[in-house]
Amino acid sequence: MTNCTNKNNCIRCVLAGYCLNLKSKAVTMEELKNPYFLYDFLKFGHSLGLEDAEWKPFLNESLLKYSGDIVDESGKAVFVDTEVFEIGEDTLFTGSKEDVSRAFERIRDFFSYWFGQERELREKVHFRGNTGEKLLVVASILRAQNPHEASFWGLEGKAANDNTPQAANDN
Repeated sequence: MTNCTNKNNCIRCVLAGYCLNLKSKAVTMEELKNPYFLYDFLKFGHSLGLEDAEWKPFLNESLLKYSGDIVDESGKAVFVDTEVFEIGEDTLFTGSKEDVSRAFERIRDFFSYWFGQERELREKVHFRGNTGEKLLVVASILRAQNPHEASFWGLEGKAANDNTPQAANDN
């Protein structure tokens, strides 16, 4: 979703080497709870072929390289908090080696569970703990980095155009 308002912006963008008005809509929980959207998003994530340990650096790097803003439905820039994939300071500094190791393992397990295998479409979507928040972060970053592919997430079963039988009959 790019919002150039006039040709002057486009000239400025060409001179800058990137679009100065680049915007990507943050994924919402409503979208994530759509089983078709979730299935397509997870299938896309799996297709990237990343190992469990590669996901965190990949997401951080992707977010840093994205030259636009990730925005909410009103167009206001939002903060995409990748710290949901970090270990809390209390565990890191006061936890035992085993606690720290288990915390890192839980993060890798999250990526392995959601993206390490082909997923099946499920009609009901439920998330435990902060799983939904983590998936929102991943989906928002992947949408920003891959807008064309992401534009098809959740379109299963929908018409390829806006023509509805009611609209066609109104003419």
